[in-house]
Amino acid sequence: MIFSIYITVIGILIIVFGLLDGYKYHILSKKITHAKSSKTHSRMVTNITLGKDVVIILYLLSNPDAYLIIMTLIGFIFTIEYGWCIYVFYPYNNRGRKNFKKPNIIKYIWNSLLPNSKRIKL
Repeated sequence: MIFSIYITVIGILIIVFGLLDGYKYHILSKKITHAKSSKTHSRMVTNITLGKDVVIILYLLSNPDAYLIIMTLIGFIFTIEYGWCIYVFYPYNNRGRKNFKKPNIIKYIWNSLLPNSKRIKL
């Protein structure tokens, strides 16, 4: 009885921390939208966070847990929102080129995963 209450409390705390983690990325998305530039935001951090969420989702396919599913989905949704804001407001105009078009999303994501020495020039 007491053990199940502790498990429930810990599960609720996991969901609350997942909400706070997601809200952190939501706040960063709003800052990017307000500033109209994602100049100081790192794509690597977004990739690592999305990778962590994907690994947790893959783990949950073998061991389903309601608390972890809720926490991971909340974080995953807000991290995708953050990554999208970085893509939309990436400062392409600082490249010093006229008539520069934004690359497609697949090339952008692939480029963000590569190390700097192997990156394609955008």
